Amino acid sequence: MIVSDHHEPQIEGDFLHMNPHFLGHDGGEAISAAGMTYLLAETVSEENKDLIVYALIGATGDVQKQEGEFMGLNKDLLARAEEEELITKRQGLDLYGKSTKPLHKALMYTSDPYLEGISNNESGAIQFLKSTGVEIRENGDFKTLTDLTEEEEKQIIHGLITQGFPAEQLVRPVYMLENGYGIDEYSTVINACGRLGEPKTGVKILLENNKKEAKRISRKYGRQISKALRYVENNKDNKEAIYENGIGVIDGKDEVKDDFIGTVTTISMSNGFFTNVPVILGVAETEKGEKIKASCRATKDAVENGLNLGEIIEEICEQIDGEGGGHNVAAGAKFPIDKKQEFIEKITEKVCGEE
Repeated sequence: MIVSDHHEPQIEGDFLHMNPHFLGHDGGEAISAAGMTYLLAETVSEENKDLIVYALIGATGDVQKQEGEFMGLNKDLLARAEEEELITKRQGLDLYGKSTKPLHKALMYTSDPYLEGISNNESGAIQFLKSTGVEIRENGDFKTLTDLTEEEEKQIIHGLITQGFPAEQLVRPVYMLENGYGIDEYSTVINACGRLGEPKTGVKILLENNKKEAKRISRKYGRQISKALRYVENNKDNKEAIYENGIGVIDGKDEVKDDFIGTVTTISMSNGFFTNVPVILGVAETEKGEKIKASCRATKDAVENGLNLGEIIEEICEQIDGEGGGHNVAAGAKFPIDKKQEFIEKITEKVCGEE
């Protein structure tokens, strides 16, 4: 048996365990499990070199880019993918759906950074584009970001800056795959297949480059995310659902699907929904209502000050008959539903006590 992973090793056994931590690399940012598995595949056969894009898709899904750049071992994998001409890189507006979604939709789906009045607001996105003078239609069809001229792209960037948006956070390295997708969007689509309970579809999309299925999943996933974010927005004044108490807490109860609480937590971290909190915790009931799924995200400053969410959650789970762990910046858990309040109190105490 071969275990290929990138989390901090928890157990020892009679099996081959490939893990970057054994060689002094931080699996949280240097390489993903997809990358480790690619290295195994390449060792088995040189003919598997074309699979290197899967390693980078996996790293992207694990949020292993910093300011748009791959780090550590992933950076080496990127250089090899570029050499094989499997990925191209350029500087530009890095929006979700840059090659597949209408321009206004790409702006509307932007959540990191959160664009007040544009993010999750279709009419707001359209009005913004009109203010820049960029036409959103061409020959009757909506334009995508990749349809724009260099000058039009500059007009949008200037418009964002003029209206006080952090445009510099959107101008990043853009990695394009051979199939026309940006790597961030493609990674989101594959990740969504699992969250939507369609893992086989993810494999089908990758192996067959099935763009039709990719578009279907993207639309379905977008609807679910919008629904979950509406819950957060509609309950921002409901202190039993959304509140700050040293950390930011989103209690999705049974209204946010447990498979989406992680995404909601990540977006809420990036869009400034909470103010001056080192950690955001999202919890939601599982489908059978017997357990709680929790997802935590920490700020960069908190991690640099020594916070390790993975260790904190693992320790708490041992005390409440749960299971969990992860990385210093992001971690998750699952535990009995009657332990929800105890879990929230314990993680608040741990985080705030270590600030």
